Amino acid sequence: MVTEEKIIYVVVAETVQHPTTTTIVGQRLVRLSGVPCGNKTRDIVQIPGRLAAQACHAVRRMGHHMVIDAVKDLLSFANIVSLKKLKQAIRALGSLVVYEPITTIILSCRDSFELEHAYNLLRDHAGVLAFKFNDTNAAVYCVGCSQPCKGEVTTAFATVPVSKEQVQGYLDYLPLWTPK
Repeated sequence: MVTEEKIIYVVVAETVQHPTTTTIVGQRLVRLSGVPCGNKTRDIVQIPGRLAAQACHAVRRMGHHMVIDAVKDLLSFANIVSLKKLKQAIRALGSLVVYEPITTIILSCRDSFELEHAYNLLRDHAGVLAFKFNDTNAAVYCVGCSQPCKGEVTTAFATVPVSKEQVQGYLDYLPLWTPK
């Protein structure tokens, strides 16, 4: 029996916007207009090394959640009631969560708005689980800000391993990421 290859898709934003806000109607990201570095949205071009790091962070976050879900499933299945049974379940988890190389494809999008759009398409229309990575590097995202700045920006997301067909029509318009 041939099993279909699963792929992790990562999408990184070439340029991110900070700060942004979300509309009440439609939950879309929008730019803020106001005093510079106060509540005005700025465009921040992501350099290649940072983009590669954001992709890695997104994949790591997705993998972290997959392990947590496996532990939850194991614990609920084992109906853990004692420390001895918990230790047995943890040992069993080692055989359940085995490292397996999975093809990972990194795609790029233009900006925070397209990143959010692609994420919402996957989640709301394709039913594909994906995990965002929010970078919190104030030194990058708050340069020149005169007001306090949290600097939290969604820079990438990674899907759980899926088939090509599951993302067809949702991510196939995005180009492969290449360092520029």
